[in-house]
Amino acid sequence: RLGRTYKLVTTQPPSKEKLPEVSAILRKFNLNVKLRG
Repeated sequence: RLGRTYKLVTTQPPSKEKLPEVSAILRKFNLNVKLRG
């Protein structure tokens, strides 16, 4: 939209096994994380 290429096009979302670790990291930055499955 702004004439830029999207650099994360090949980035995959974290696996279900990795989600608790990722959410713990985000919570350290005071981000509210809700895991829903």
